[in-house]
Amino acid sequence: MIKILYMDSTLKNCGPIFQMLNIIKHLDKEKYCVSVLTLSPETNDSYIEEFRKLGIKCYSLNLGRIEGIFLALPKLIKYLKRIKPDIIHSQGIRADLLTSLVNNYCNLRIITLRNYALEDYLALYGFPGYIFGKLHWYVAKLNKHVVACSEKLAERLVAKGINCFGISNGIDVNKFRPNYTVYKEFKFQRPLFIVLGHLIKRKNNTCIVNLFDKYFANNKGTLLFVGEGDEKEYLKSLTNKKNIQFLGRVDNPEYYLQQADIIISNSKTEGLPNSILEGISCGLPAVLSNIPSHLEIKEKMPNEVFIFNIDNENDLLNKIKQALELLLKETKNNISEKIAEHFSSEKMSNKYQKLYLKYLNTK
Repeated sequence: MIKILYMDSTLKNCGPIFQMLNIIKHLDKEKYCVSVLTLSPETNDSYIEEFRKLGIKCYSLNLGRIEGIFLALPKLIKYLKRIKPDIIHSQGIRADLLTSLVNNYCNLRIITLRNYALEDYLALYGFPGYIFGKLHWYVAKLNKHVVACSEKLAERLVAKGINCFGISNGIDVNKFRPNYTVYKEFKFQRPLFIVLGHLIKRKNNTCIVNLFDKYFANNKGTLLFVGEGDEKEYLKSLTNKKNIQFLGRVDNPEYYLQQADIIISNSKTEGLPNSILEGISCGLPAVLSNIPSHLEIKEKMPNEVFIFNIDNENDLLNKIKQALELLLKETKNNISEKIAEHFSSEKMSNKYQKLYLKYLNTK
């Protein structure tokens, strides 16, 4: 059996953790033995029980960020001596930094980069984020085996001197699929437009609210924002339209995606957004800003994805009209089946498994 240890800061409810879980779900159980190690205590929105349901042993260093600076490495080494993994697969700046220091305690180290760090960290943390991004890229350059979560992201990172290639994120196409019974339960005006994800500056939702505040003066429909974030109250202040709703975070995003007609994102930067893949898998045309990760989805789904120039309200409105026209010709099932060809979690996991064996055999 090949022992794999997956590492991240915590198992909080977020896209990178869903992707880790998706990789693990489809591993060959006769070939791999899996455990997970986190660096910090779990939060209230932890996904740890989903890992335990798969029979995965979950460990934690239980260290805060400050004490981790001094105690994480020796404590990690103790766990590695106990677990004796063949492979350490990490994601996130803290876990990637630590794994770059323990080369003698496993046969293979792999890290997955899930964002374009300079853009993402800068948007989250301001100038300190620029320092974090530079540090993360430095750590990535120290590692021989680096994977990016999308092909477009890999191209951009290679241009920055990071030796990596892309394995696109994959989603659970059995969970995220059209459900016409749920679709009929929707009680507001159609068409239903949905924005799913954190309401933060990087997601760039002001343009969407402003457009729909004007759009609903002469058109029917509903816009749902599903997610929390520090921009939520600001976005709510931009409109008094009753058909622009803010639902907050939900535990069952598939339910709202299955009710919707079109998914929209005006994001400034992404790795490869789970929410968009999940929406298309539920049969929704996607109207997306012209950033590299969205263009990658467009390349695989040319007829179901509509790209607009970021922050351009007129272009966004035109692409929304085109997506509405598609709904008159295309069924949700057909859209869903097409994305399964490119972005299923099983295909993603199989690519990682081939990678594990390839790198182990070339040691």
